[in-house]
Amino acid sequence: MSRMHKKNCFLIIFLALFILLSSSCEKDDLVITSSLVEPYLIREENRMGLSLYILSSEENLKEMRITSPDGSLSWTTGINTVKYKGIKYSGTSNIAMPQNTDLPAGEWNLDLVSSDGRVCNYSFKVTWSDKAGALERTESGYDEISNLTVI
Repeated sequence: MSRMHKKNCFLIIFLALFILLSSSCEKDDLVITSSLVEPYLIREENRMGLSLYILSSEENLKEMRITSPDGSLSWTTGINTVKYKGIKYSGTSNIAMPQNTDLPAGEWNLDLVSSDGRVCNYSFKVTWSDKAGALERTESGYDEISNLTVI
């Protein structure tokens, strides 16, 4: 076998192994399959906030980056895990607005970051109404008319 032929064979084998190893090491896409979004109102502080929990294809999650509809407010937070109806969700209840500031309604954005650096972008809607009515109707708990949980 000539030197050139050996060199070409080596190169072909090296490339084949590289392609094989590269494709077998790829991670699946990070996917959010559902979300639980709950706007809330803290009565004594007159402060609104948002609870956001997601069901994801990944269990090793690092952080969530949440952005308001107009992009003017954002939060970066660690992730808590809770069980709801036997299903494990990941998220946070600590998306709190500044005092005396209403929670923006509309299309919010979430960047979910896995521990290995993959990022999944996800949009979700926040709707609520009648904050004063929720405070009048509900001492503590969920007010169906306003879609607010009064705490």
